[in-house]
Amino acid sequence: MKKTKAILLMSALMGITLASCSSDDAINDNGNNNGTPATYELKLEKAAETRCSSNDIEIAEGAWWWYYKVMDNPTDPAYQAFASYAPEQGKGEAVTDEEKAFVLNYLKDHPNEGSIEFNHYNYFIQNVGGSYDKYYTNDMNGANHEVTGSNQMDYIEFVDQNDVAKHINDYNANYGPRALVLNLKITAARYHDSYGNLTVADKYRFYTINYNGKDNLYLCFDYTTQKSSGENVPGDGVYNDWVVKIIPACSTPDTPDTPDTPDTPDTPDTPVVPVVSNGHVEVNLAAQDHKDEESSKLSVHVRDTVDFKVFIPVSNQYYCAKDDMFIVEKHYENLSYNEINSTLERVIDGQTVKLTVTYAAEGIYIESEGINAKVLKYCRNVFGDGITFEVWNYYNSSITRQQLLNLLNQSTIEFKPVQPREYINAFNKDEDGNYVNYDGEGNLLDCTVTKKD
Repeated sequence: MKKTKAILLMSALMGITLASCSSDDAINDNGNNNGTPATYELKLEKAAETRCSSNDIEIAEGAWWWYYKVMDNPTDPAYQAFASYAPEQGKGEAVTDEEKAFVLNYLKDHPNEGSIEFNHYNYFIQNVGGSYDKYYTNDMNGANHEVTGSNQMDYIEFVDQNDVAKHINDYNANYGPRALVLNLKITAARYHDSYGNLTVADKYRFYTINYNGKDNLYLCFDYTTQKSSGENVPGDGVYNDWVVKIIPACSTPDTPDTPDTPDTPDTPDTPVVPVVSNGHVEVNLAAQDHKDEESSKLSVHVRDTVDFKVFIPVSNQYYCAKDDMFIVEKHYENLSYNEINSTLERVIDGQTVKLTVTYAAEGIYIESEGINAKVLKYCRNVFGDGITFEVWNYYNSSITRQQLLNLLNQSTIEFKPVQPREYINAFNKDEDGNYVNYDGEGNLLDCTVTKKD
């Protein structure tokens, strides 16, 4: 699956600002509070920012899915990542009349076939329409009634991998726009019958039908209804009363053997990704070229079943607010220092993944927990990539750009429970292999993160 260039945002603001003590109310001239060493809770110079994504698509908190109409021409990167799979217009938003006639005739000639098996998470849908077959039934008084099934099927729901029903907007047996559905594996499909005012949950099948030399996937429904007044249409096993075409937005329906290589990004903050084999971790750590502050951005792209721990040796005198550091420096011999930490947590396919940022006296630790084979398989199925964390840290005015670069270049990373099959310390380069991420004074902003064995 093709990877987009923009870093997709899935973001949680993780910084915590804690109240700082002052020398007047927390400590006496001897550095003690009634003879007890003081405990200081420090505040950051600026709250850290942390993001989590896969294939530049935001991994949101809780259960999430997306629905985009092609006619809206969405510019959201989540849509653009899969836009190349979008179906062409046929008769308006539906398929052509020729395809519709072929499919409906095939279904009529092949009743009670198809399958309920479905292995896709991302796909486009396009309405085919219905057969408008008529059904006849009697009420409890013996009166005859004629029902056109396709006219009564007025909305559709897909039940996802979490057993949650998702209403598909603007769809009925008469009309439906071409649309992209993301992160919704269909484990069941149901429609609403307006004639009986009921939801029908067990009258669907997926058919693979060859049309014009190409195997296409269709979601097909058989009409049934019943009313308290006695009318009853049990269904005839012909799944042609409403048909929706499914166009998978992927090359394969399940986990690819090798994750695709992302395209070269067009922004200086995103490292160039070299061609690599399956199973690797790629890291980029860079100072940010801002006018009014010093900051750094860490990007960790995990495509192997490992957790990581990064240590950035920028001590508290540079990441804490300067008024707090005055207190620390004055009474350092009696200091009992409270570390600041915060955790970003996401549930991915039932697995809890955490990223914890800890601000210790000696520097900053960024550590993941919970990245396993199930998480990575899910990310590849849904997003076509592994999992990515990004962390922005901000520093006070007492550190210079050159000092920051010197410290960032002493950063390390370690892995558990095993080493990744390949570790890449990525730097931004142009097509000729030249470094490109420099600030206005000629300092190379990309830094070395050394892997610890």
